[in-house]
Amino acid sequence: KHCVSVVTIKMRRVALLARRSGSRGAARLSSWIASSMREGSSEWGRLAEACGAEAIAGVTRRERGDSILSVFFSSGSSAEEMATVARTLRGLGSEIVVGCGAGHGVIGARGEVPRGLSVLSASVGCETFVTTRAALPEMDWEGAMRDAPGGILLFSSGAFDVESLASRLDLALPRAPKIGGACDALCVDGTVYEHAAVGIMLRCRVDPVVSQGALPVGRPMRVDAVQPGRPFVTSIDGLDVSSAFRRAISRDDLPPGARLFIGVKVDPRAVDAASPSHEDAFVVRHVGAVSPAGVFLPVDPDLLVPGATLQFHAFGPDQAKAELHRQLQDRPRADAALLATCLGRGANLYDTPNLEPDYLKTHALTTPTLAGFAANGEIGPCGHRTYLHAYTAATALLSRPPP
Repeated sequence: KHCVSVVTIKMRRVALLARRSGSRGAARLSSWIASSMREGSSEWGRLAEACGAEAIAGVTRRERGDSILSVFFSSGSSAEEMATVARTLRGLGSEIVVGCGAGHGVIGARGEVPRGLSVLSASVGCETFVTTRAALPEMDWEGAMRDAPGGILLFSSGAFDVESLASRLDLALPRAPKIGGACDALCVDGTVYEHAAVGIMLRCRVDPVVSQGALPVGRPMRVDAVQPGRPFVTSIDGLDVSSAFRRAISRDDLPPGARLFIGVKVDPRAVDAASPSHEDAFVVRHVGAVSPAGVFLPVDPDLLVPGATLQFHAFGPDQAKAELHRQLQDRPRADAALLATCLGRGANLYDTPNLEPDYLKTHALTTPTLAGFAANGEIGPCGHRTYLHAYTAATALLSRPPP
């Protein structure tokens, strides 16, 4: 939380290790922020030393009030090994270290790997918090609002109710987008948490890109009745649910190879007034089993009220690529990206590896500086609220103006 001078001998060690690494690690530099990735699932101290040397040495610009932050993603590591990675990164000069243990793979500039370590290091003003319950941790929230963080990287582990926490953060800091994902374990400055959430409030520009991989099909529907306190719809458009669904979509509406999801329309206002908004914004979910009584939809019950709009969505590789292209076109390029993508995407969705990181490098970034992981739930805004998504790629585009 406080700016600490980096000891010269540490930085010399970092530079020496980076030179020894040569081009093998392909460190990705962009002055105030850099990334590195290594594949493997053993000798985590050496992996951390190699990644940290490249990423931290790549951070060549530092301004008053900045701290050296390192965020790492490890796949195949135990809690003790995550702590080893954190200690190593601190020894190389990082003042704040946050890690996510991701059992389904990590992402870096070279793509997606099932086992390995990916590190993103930055010189940036930031503040972190950790909580083990879905309530705001005790801290100076008035001061946080006054300092206006550009965004919050938000990660959760275990069965933590991160969506409730995100709702409270939306109330406390409504203009700061929250973006991240759910992992297996969290590590904050060497302490490992299995059921918790960590937030990193950044003093830089954070542009969220939430790609749910689905596009609307069929005709919109209007909810007439729901069961009180439950996301269970009993009547749509004056009809029972089965009849309304049959009238809203036909077989010809669903593109070949796509799966049928359903979306609940939300307030289209963006979290940040400066961010682009769309006329129609939907929280997209899979369709539950339809019974004579109605249908269960896995969304916040507050969204399903009489008068709410539903629409079917087609989810598939073509739709995901089209949505991501639309979201990134005409957008200024960022310095770096942090990507939390559903473990059901990647090669499982596109039948080819590395499509999303390659697309970000080509269409969204000034340099190929990125890190991330395969998440088991993705966190990001839709309209003016933050949700826990599924089958989604949640990207934080990070930028900082020149000094």
